[in-house]
Amino acid sequence: EHLDTSPNNLTPMTDQLYLVDAGFSINSAFPLALRSQRHIDVILSFGFSRGSPFKVLKKTEEFCTEHKIPFPKINVADILENSLQECYIFMDEINPNIPIVIHFPLTNATFKDYKSPGIKRTSEEDVINSSFVLEAEHSPYSTLNFTYTPHDFDNLVDLNCYNVMNNKNIILMILKKALAKKSY
Repeated sequence: EHLDTSPNNLTPMTDQLYLVDAGFSINSAFPLALRSQRHIDVILSFGFSRGSPFKVLKKTEEFCTEHKIPFPKINVADILENSLQECYIFMDEINPNIPIVIHFPLTNATFKDYKSPGIKRTSEEDVINSSFVLEAEHSPYSTLNFTYTPHDFDNLVDLNCYNVMNNKNIILMILKKALAKKSY
């Protein structure tokens, strides 16, 4: 019998089951994914946390250093001086045991101008609907907002889908690089 089908079997001596958010300590479930038994090669990271788009990655790096878990260095000093991009790569060129992190911060960098990769927005309504601001103080996209209108929800889904599709070639390149590392 699978425990997911009968959660009461997890704690047969009590009526309550206590759960802890996997992202409680660093606002991400990275520690669960990075167990040594998993042999992680590539991580797709989506930065939806409030504040710095690299804060969770920096905290993960600190956690991994402290627990001797392979993880790339997250050097963001140069990155933070420029406009936020849709995709960042963090990797170690020397150690093949360190996973490659492909990080997608929540940004509306080019989605506001493009319907899909390579296809510009043409209608005024489409441009207006896609020119939403994510970081504004009263933005409906704040991580402290727990309910979204269907329109706002669709905007977030479309934005993230676009950001991934717009960086498809980078993702494919990294996957090939990870496969090449495995064939040493």
